[in-house]
Amino acid sequence: LDIRTAEEFKANHIEKSVNIDINSPKFDSLTSVLYSSLPVYIIANDDKAADKGVTRMNILGFRDAKALTGG
Repeated sequence: LDIRTAEEFKANHIEKSVNIDINSPKFDSLTSVLYSSLPVYIIANDDKAADKGVTRMNILGFRDAKALTGG
């Protein structure tokens, strides 16, 4: 799950990754279509942002959310 902006995602991303901007007001509802029982790997610009994404996903019920090293 790439939590960067759409512009950042468009410039460079991992093939087949899903982009949902963590700053979008629709972030919670958009992530609700993902399976909370499966691992989710968070991709961001840096480790701090990725950790923020992991925390947010944990709050939303994703128990196996992990930050991709290096953001």
